[in-house]
Amino acid sequence: MEAMVFYLHALVSRHARAGTTQETLAVTQMNSRRMMLGSMAAVAGAGSAALLVQTRATAAAQTAGTAGGDADPVIAEVRQQLKAALAGIQSGSGEAARHAAALVQVWGARIHGRTPDGDLRALAQRAVRRLGRPAVLDTPPNHADIEANVRALGLTTADLARLDLHAPVDSQAKAAALDRLLEGGIQPMLDRTVQMLTLVGDQFDARASVRPVAARQSGCDACIAADIARAEMETFCALAALTPIIPAMAVFVEVCAVFASVFVIANFACWICRMWWG
Repeated sequence: MEAMVFYLHALVSRHARAGTTQETLAVTQMNSRRMMLGSMAAVAGAGSAALLVQTRATAAAQTAGTAGGDADPVIAEVRQQLKAALAGIQSGSGEAARHAAALVQVWGARIHGRTPDGDLRALAQRAVRRLGRPAVLDTPPNHADIEANVRALGLTTADLARLDLHAPVDSQAKAAALDRLLEGGIQPMLDRTVQMLTLVGDQFDARASVRPVAARQSGCDACIAADIARAEMETFCALAALTPIIPAMAVFVEVCAVFASVFVIANFACWICRMWWG
């Protein structure tokens, strides 16, 4: 476990220092069902033989949990590092934004290691066929689980009130989020998040004169991303809420968790952008 956590620290730090998404995207393209931390170690050119073995039975046993306790130690470590990265974003740290981008990619890779995008799309299609598209879109997500996930990132009661997790979401935005899932899976959405956080990191650094990149003072892409992320979070968490009806939908519990985190990260970045640039 200690070796695994140490490696994750090194992997994510390497991605964050790079300041680009090219190397991180290579990791998430490994959507084999046997994808594991050892696979990421192979990409980075490091790791031990002990990390290279993970059977399907082990992967199946690593069911997604709520913020109270992850069966997957890698995801547990990702959550802890996201908590620290979010605190950095609140301080306007560009490095923290890039670190969060790398963590989102690692989390996405773990999801795809168990359930590739093709399977996620097929499950969503199955729900639509069985229940009907309107019923799927009208399914309320479990807001208690969403709140538990975001609290795990260190949010205060005031933060939760500002996020307003129970605010209604535009039905067309949710329908568009479902269409994106059905057409391309979650990877394009995660890639968009990484690109947004990378840009935000550059904007933060430009303001601090750390990098010779002109900050766009007319706005911030994080604010647009936050609105999109809310619809995606609501839609994927609603799919997870269908588990009592379709047990296979349990795989969306972890998808819900990662997009709840994306929603929080995008909002915090947006708040900093608006504070600095209006």
